[in-house]
Amino acid sequence: MTESLVHLDALDRLRARSVASHRGDIIGRLALFLAHLARSVSPDSGTTGRTHPAVARAMHLLEARPSYAWSLTALADELHLTPGHLVRVFKAATGLPPMAYLNRLRVEIAADRLLHTDSPISQIGHLVGWPDQNYFARRFRAHYGMSPSAYRARFTHHLAKLRRFTGISA
Repeated sequence: MTESLVHLDALDRLRARSVASHRGDIIGRLALFLAHLARSVSPDSGTTGRTHPAVARAMHLLEARPSYAWSLTALADELHLTPGHLVRVFKAATGLPPMAYLNRLRVEIAADRLLHTDSPISQIGHLVGWPDQNYFARRFRAHYGMSPSAYRARFTHHLAKLRRFTGISA
């Protein structure tokens, strides 16, 4: 919960800044806040019982092993579904196909690691399932609008200032 508040506080401070020059900051903080919020909600809260049980199982599998070389076929086989059916039920429940969900999960984990560890960027890419550093950088930039190194430099600086100001530790 404390980490979610850190991101909310940072977003609040960004309200007074120019969107044009702080777009990456805003998107990054919002994505991290929403990721933490989503993880804090239990999988069955707010559902009406119409969500296919394989969706929660698929999300669990992807979240438990983000670095695994998942393919749609491998995930569908694990769930005993056809790939097409898995895409339909997953997208109906989450708004994203399973592989897009995995990509978003990977980039959010990477963003969190960039802020909260000193691990090399290439190691973080391996950790999330993108061992090719160039591919990792492209995926990260597509999601956050900046490179992993720029993201780390910008947000680590803000996070350190916020910790000093509020006395909150990681």
